[in-house]
Amino acid sequence: MFSKAEAEAYFLEEKQWAMVVIVVGLLSILLAIVFYFLLRSVMAKGASLPLLGFGLLFFIAGYHVYNRSDKQRTAIVYNMDMNPEALANKEVPRMKGVMKRFVWLRYTEWVLLAACGCALFFLKDDPDKKWLKGLALGILVQVAIALLVDTMAERRASKYFTGLQHWLRSAR
Repeated sequence: MFSKAEAEAYFLEEKQWAMVVIVVGLLSILLAIVFYFLLRSVMAKGASLPLLGFGLLFFIAGYHVYNRSDKQRTAIVYNMDMNPEALANKEVPRMKGVMKRFVWLRYTEWVLLAACGCALFFLKDDPDKKWLKGLALGILVQVAIALLVDTMAERRASKYFTGLQHWLRSAR
């Protein structure tokens, strides 16, 4: 049976992973700066753009999740005791949306991985396309990281959502 402790654990784990995503974002931004300003390679300059863009996305997303996790955790635990209907009316629809977004993210990430893999394959013998190769390689690496993080987040969210739905059925 799903419990308040499991709900709390979900949000605490989300907060911990958000900190990892923040660090990955900051490291990506730092690498983008190093690649663009310190390395002389055209390919490194191409890779710096996705490193910077995804680094900013990772940082912002991680920061957002980190900041809201405690508020969500306390609200969910409170509502489990005091107002289960609020969970049914707000948290369940929110989580349905979250789960749908994970599906779209996964599809988008796989398409980007395939496109970058194809680009790298077709550009491999063209010495004049080093910037594009760097761009494709940078996107490929960053999307692979995003896919890994999103897959793990989706698994955690699915377990939480399923547990919450079972709890709501038994609480009524």
